[in-house]
Amino acid sequence: MLSSALAMIVGCLWTACIANAAPEGSQAGSDDLPAFSSPRPPPPEITAPAQAGLKQVEKSGAIRPATQEEVAAWNEVASLPHRTPLWPDYTSDVRFEYTIMEPFTFPPGMEELPRHWFLLPASVAPPAGDPGRACIGMADGSVIGKGCKSEEENEMRLTEIIKALGDRCRLSVAIPLGPIVAVSAQPSFAQPNPPPAMPIDLHVSGEGEVVLVLNNHVSVIWRVTVAAGVHIEGVIVVNLEDSAVEGLDNDVPVIFVESRVYDWRNPPRFKSECDPVKEWTPLAYQGGPSAVLLQARIKALTGRGFDRFYGGFRVNEFDVELP
Repeated sequence: MLSSALAMIVGCLWTACIANAAPEGSQAGSDDLPAFSSPRPPPPEITAPAQAGLKQVEKSGAIRPATQEEVAAWNEVASLPHRTPLWPDYTSDVRFEYTIMEPFTFPPGMEELPRHWFLLPASVAPPAGDPGRACIGMADGSVIGKGCKSEEENEMRLTEIIKALGDRCRLSVAIPLGPIVAVSAQPSFAQPNPPPAMPIDLHVSGEGEVVLVLNNHVSVIWRVTVAAGVHIEGVIVVNLEDSAVEGLDNDVPVIFVESRVYDWRNPPRFKSECDPVKEWTPLAYQGGPSAVLLQARIKALTGRGFDRFYGGFRVNEFDVELP
């Protein structure tokens, strides 16, 4: 993962981004940045439609394939506002195809093409014409375009809706006052014949009481083992498909918060005040807005957020330490 400082170096195409990402006490300016606009005349008018027109734009030099370094630098800048002590390494994963080198006019028929993603440096004017389904990544880490709102933006929107609910959607079961530890996982699947429910092992160590929040999308079996001195007071499972929790004492309450499948392209009309808490939460294992949204859901349900967070992709085992 690129650090903020590295993003400042790699992201020399994004003048505004570097200014935003400059650490306190340092200066970031554009005086020493390479010029982006070419002195040559504007590219010729694009007459070919759709994909052929886009190829014509590329041939003119107005756009070129985006480099891995440019994409990484943009994602670094876009990630900075979403990092917290609970997930300091969060990194966005927006993938761009082209970098815009000079102003141009979108060819006709862009609406007929699959969605294309363009990076727009701060020193280059935005394209003219109808972008159709195209998405443009701006220098400040935002994305513009019809239907191009990133999943992160939608997660933040739903988070604010849930925060506004206050204490009106609490669980009917009282949640103990022990610290809350959240684990979000996308397990690795055995191939070629994965079992109906994948096991995920949690080894909980430390001393004291704890409430576990378990977040998954596929059917899993959470297998919990605890060290001497650990007392699990309750478990909240935020899941999309049926899951089970094993290894708990019989008197430990397990609460399943079912999620509904959510289509970001067609936001639902909530039928009741607490429906937003039940909406599908993207897997939070990366941290960032998805984890903030999970945190908001748990706080709406219990009155408290989690005190420690673990996340993993293709991970089937976690060593969990109490705060």
